[in-house]
Amino acid sequence: MKTRGLARYLDEMLKTKEIEDKSLNGLVVDNKGEVNKIALAVDASLDAFKEAGRIGADFLFVHHGLWWGKPFPISGWTYERMRLLLDKNIALYVAHLPL
Repeated sequence: MKTRGLARYLDEMLKTKEIEDKSLNGLVVDNKGEVNKIALAVDASLDAFKEAGRIGADFLFVHHGLWWGKPFPISGWTYERMRLLLDKNIALYVAHLPL
């Protein structure tokens, strides 16, 4: 399945564009374009990212994302999380209030 096709389907089903939320919802980190295995987690935590990588997931769907309100620098713990997603080719999809 194509990553962006899955993200569009989820956006439509969850009405992510219609629900006002301080969290950034939808596909927030892309992968190389294909989804073969999906993982689910409550939080966009380093542990969740590591487990998704360990099981070979290339799409992670979470309830609590990385960004709330204003964006912030990608350094420290944020850098570690982003690096793991990119190194393991894991797309990150967030749905906070839409869920």
